[in-house]
Amino acid sequence: MPRAQRLSVDKRRARLLELGLELFGQRAFDAVSTDDIALAGGVSKGLLYHYFANKRGYYVATIRELARRVVEVTRMDDDKPLELAIRGALRSFVGFVRDNATFYRTLMRGGAGVDDEVRQIIDEARHAMVRRVLERAGIREPQPVQRVAFFGWAGFAESACLHWLDHETDMPESELIEMMVGALLLLLAHAGPRVASRN
Repeated sequence: MPRAQRLSVDKRRARLLELGLELFGQRAFDAVSTDDIALAGGVSKGLLYHYFANKRGYYVATIRELARRVVEVTRMDDDKPLELAIRGALRSFVGFVRDNATFYRTLMRGGAGVDDEVRQIIDEARHAMVRRVLERAGIREPQPVQRVAFFGWAGFAESACLHWLDHETDMPESELIEMMVGALLLLLAHAGPRVASRN
């Protein structure tokens, strides 16, 4: 009988994070026990604690992985015109939100499992995505009015996605994306590079 394949530390950890995305994507933080995680991952609780200090540490690591993925999938295509690049990134963002709806609701509404550390991870991902839009639009050093405007748009987009998840049948996904694209393009027209040139 062949021996079970032993995974490297990195591969084992990556598989556990994948499992965390699945478990916390289906159930809220308090609804997932350490026993659930160990059983689903085919590991002992001792081994789980070897990789992550406790359930909280496992959850935070999973959030970091989720944030890394959303930043990755929303990369803008440098070979496309700005509007098409924005539309493609937002299409990926909305798809990601849809596929991780439980997670997204919990994180954006500050539910169980959300604290200052988790909020910092979310904020870092938000900054990365906003900075990407600004740089793609040619705004390397945004003025205060531009920072306020574009982070305000990010808040609008996040809230719009939350409302859409709760009332998905009221609005096709394509309309949500176009609404967000239109709002961002309008913002770029009024608070884009020309604002900086007037200061």
